[in-house]
Amino acid sequence: MFTINQATDAFIAIDCQCDFCKDGSLAVLDGDAVMPIINELTPRFSRNRCIASQDWHINPGDHFGNPPDFVDSWPVHCMANSAGAAFHPDLDVHSFGCIIQKGMDAAAYSAFDGFTDEDVSLHDYLQAQGVERIFLGGLATDYCVLQTALAGRRLGYEVVVILSACRAIAAPLDDGTEKTTLDAAIERMRTAGVTLVEAI
Repeated sequence: MFTINQATDAFIAIDCQCDFCKDGSLAVLDGDAVMPIINELTPRFSRNRCIASQDWHINPGDHFGNPPDFVDSWPVHCMANSAGAAFHPDLDVHSFGCIIQKGMDAAAYSAFDGFTDEDVSLHDYLQAQGVERIFLGGLATDYCVLQTALAGRRLGYEVVVILSACRAIAAPLDDGTEKTTLDAAIERMRTAGVTLVEAI
């Protein structure tokens, strides 16, 4: 369906970290299952255009709640340099030419809120690499994947979300309907012009 242009296409793996997987403090159901799928995708892209984002909290303020409301506040997760913040052991981290860390001092759902260890923003990094189209996978579809996709569209990128390479929290919405956060995320992405596919 897609011909990958290694000069202008990038792949971004969103928050494939231990705390978002089985036994993590904020586990996404079946989150571990995206790792082999992402490992199959990354060789199709230039290594410099394979990016992995990490939640990397130091003092994120009211992003953590006691108790959390699971809407605006969450259990403690992905503290910088903790085991939970580490990439999942099944993810081939050597495939990535760039690591973006986000959320040090505040909530940061979009990878575009993050920076490299040389303090380069994701947008600036992609621009330096000549990227025009970004493909996304990772955790979770209805939160950090969603916000990265929307930010990418606002910045002018063509955005493709590979749904088989994502997993969602899919919590029920408290709006009198039977919709979930995943349903709402899909609607928002489609409205923003994000392309949603099962595979590429």
